[in-house]
Amino acid sequence: LIELLELPAVKLGRAKQLYNAGYKNLASIAKSEPRELVLGIHHLPLKQAKQIVSVAKLLLLTKFESLQEEAEMLLQGALKN
Repeated sequence: LIELLELPAVKLGRAKQLYNAGYKNLASIAKSEPRELVLGIHHLPLKQAKQIVSVAKLLLLTKFESLQEEAEMLLQGALKN
């Protein structure tokens, strides 16, 4: 649930709804279509669903880039030794 709480307008109640509907992490939300979220989550407006999916994709990309940088720094350090 903690990862889901990183999303905009997602408080504990909405995070539980997402989790119970099968959206257990950012990747599962990023892969979904906003309309899927609207159909699976009670009282979720399409505009908010679009924002949630968009930000999930952005957060995943940011995490990927951060991990990639970290891996490159570790590799450079290992090659110098």
